[in-house]
Amino acid sequence: MKLYESSTVTLRTILSHPSLQRDKIDETMDALQSATEDAKDVDLTIRLAGEVEQATIIDDDEIERELRALVQDAENEKREAKERAALEDSKRLEERLGEVKTPTDVPEAFGGPERTGPMEEGVHA
Repeated sequence: MKLYESSTVTLRTILSHPSLQRDKIDETMDALQSATEDAKDVDLTIRLAGEVEQATIIDDDEIERELRALVQDAENEKREAKERAALEDSKRLEERLGEVKTPTDVPEAFGGPERTGPMEEGVHA
């Protein structure tokens, strides 16, 4: 029985140490859980980076083709914009010319339609 009593006293002495108090144990467990979560995050990041690296093998020829296509598209857009501007200018000019009225009552002295005389016959006065 003395052995049991001695063991109990020893166990209580060990458990009464400040580092083995309930609050300290909870604090240590929380810190351990946080460190484990950080390690998982680092591991996941490393794995994802490896997968991304494997998935993104750069094909220089493909990039060159894409660049040429983009340059061609830009040139086409510029050309089409110039053509549209020229067409709009042409339409505006035609509209303005359509607004110009042809005089119908031009006096004969200025070569109006009623004039017949030496100018038409090649004789100039």
